[in-house]
Amino acid sequence: MIYIVEISLVIVAHQILVSKSLSLKDGNSWADEYPACGGEHQSPIDIPSQNVINKTYDPPFIVHNEDVMPLSMTLNNVGTGLKLEFRYPTKKTDFITGGPLTHGYYVLGEISFVWNRKQSAGSAHTVDGKSYALEMYADYYRIVYESIDNAQNFEDGIITITSFWEESSFEAGTALSKITSKLSEVIEPGSHADVEPFKFSELRKDPGHTTTYFAYNGSQLIPPCAPVTWIISDYIYSITSDQLGAFQAIKFENDDDDHNARPVQPLNGREIFKFTKELEDSSLTDF
Repeated sequence: MIYIVEISLVIVAHQILVSKSLSLKDGNSWADEYPACGGEHQSPIDIPSQNVINKTYDPPFIVHNEDVMPLSMTLNNVGTGLKLEFRYPTKKTDFITGGPLTHGYYVLGEISFVWNRKQSAGSAHTVDGKSYALEMYADYYRIVYESIDNAQNFEDGIITITSFWEESSFEAGTALSKITSKLSEVIEPGSHADVEPFKFSELRKDPGHTTTYFAYNGSQLIPPCAPVTWIISDYIYSITSDQLGAFQAIKFENDDDDHNARPVQPLNGREIFKFTKELEDSSLTDF
């Protein structure tokens, strides 16, 4: 049985700017103020693609409502990077089910970006030691927790889908261009700009009916380092040098930082699973 649950029309990311005393370069010091950042299962990690466990999930992993057009979008410079917020029609928010999710429905909360201001190797996660120009990750929260901020307090609160973008002469597409055209308006921490809405499927187009993903248990990339199940696409998207340059012009709250992610963390015995995402089940669009 599917229960229809009302949620707020506005999905708002936490907006508090980080202190200038928080160094993104020195992630090892975070545990002094945020104890969870010193835990054994931290992120990001390197994905050793030849040392993963193939997994078949029942029910399969499905992303729903990717083709629903948000009513509005806002891009925010939150000091440690950029967050994209949405306002969706009632009960039509992008959400995910199945696969490594063990507790029902997870609703899209916010999209964030990771890059390096001084070089083209800027992703947080790496694959077989390779870093990519940009990493885009979408945080989903378990619907019963009602928000990203509240979900941070629970082990099963947040699922994050991430993808890599490689510098290329190939035009990435209209959706990314709608974001990069607004980056000059959010250079300073605390600034924000409205973005022309686009469907999430336009930003993260699948190359076919199925996509391969890696999954592992980790943490948020910055404090408070709350628990996260990461789902990482192995498909590489394209970003032009001009678009990457627009990201690199963004200022962080701490002027000494040039990369808005801490270094790769040890696996500490964690397993990494590999699975496929199926074509969306269009019969399930409400939650």
